[in-house]
Order: sequence, then structure tokens, then C-alpha cells
Amino acid sequence: MKEIKVMMSGTVIVGDKPTALQDAMDIIHQVRKNKAKVMEAVLSIERDLSAVIKYHFFADNFEKGSEFKSTILDSDWCNFAAKRKLISHINEQKGYFKGNDKQRLEQLLKKAMSYRNAFAHGDIQSDAKTAYLNYFEGKQIKKELNDQYWTELEKDLLDCFNLVKELQYRSGTFKRPENAETIE
Repeated sequence: MKEIKVMMSGTVIVGDKPTALQDAMDIIHQVRKNKAKVMEAVLSIERDLSAVIKYHFFADNFEKGSEFKSTILDSDWCNFAAKRKLISHINEQKGYFKGNDKQRLEQLLKKAMSYRNAFAHGDIQSDAKTAYLNYFEGKQIKKELNDQYWTELEKDLLDCFNLVKELQYRSGTFKRPENAETIE
């Protein structure tokens, strides 16, 4: 498959000492690879949320459910935040998650959306030693993208994905595979 070439941006932070431009660009390139994975992971979570919402409203009507998905859930005005609110409403109504599990799901969905927004709208920066993500979330934030940050992000997105999968099983959207573990 053809690898496309498009314009990409990033900022090299230059101080009063010489900056190795190639080192800074190499760091930015690695951040872009991780950024693509973050975006894909959150899109996967969002697709799974859409499946639960569609099933909740149209479990018995495949045709109407497909129309609902294509015209409502897949539209540009039914964004991740709207799907989060719908999932919260559905969970409140059906009680699939309660207590700490409910709070954890809501917290992780919020974090997933926050990560996605930060990478979608933020500025990747490097000083040839470290990478940063500069973005706005209620205030201007500059986050160092070190191994600790990536480990926490990775855990948050995986935990969120797993909880949403569990929501799909509990809601009946999908049947649990025979060998799948459950979250208690």
C-alpha cells in the first residue's frame, strides 16, 4: 500500500544552546506514531460505544438500527462527548455498571476523550531531548511526553477499551466469548 506524504507540523524548541534539529525531528516523528495509535484507539472505543447505543435503541430492528447508526451516530454532530452522555443515560437506566465500576467507566471515557482532543488539537514540541504536548483544556497545558506519561496513557486506554467491551457484554450488544474473563 502506498504510504502517503502530507504536511505535518511540530515545533522545535530552541534555547540559547545549540539544538540538534535532526534529534528533535526524530523525537517528533516517534510522537506522531504514538499519536496515530491514540487516535485509532479512541476511535475504536467510540465505535464500541456506538454499538451499545444502537443496540439499546434498536435491538429488535436491524434496518432501523442501521439507519440510526448511519444518520445519527456516524454524523459529525454526534461526537464522542454526545456518545458519552448517551452511554451514561443508558447505564443509569439499565444499571450495567454501579458504584466504583460506573465511576471508573465515566472517568476513563473522559480521559480517552481528553487524550484524543489533546493530540488532535495540540502542538507537538521537542527540544531534541524531550517531547512535549502543548494544548488547551480549560487552561493552557504543556505535558512532557516521557515513558511514564505513555505508560499511563496506554493503561488508561486499554482499561477503557476493556470496560467498554464489558459494557457490550452486559448490555447484550455482543455475546461474551466462552473463554472471556468478566470484570467484577
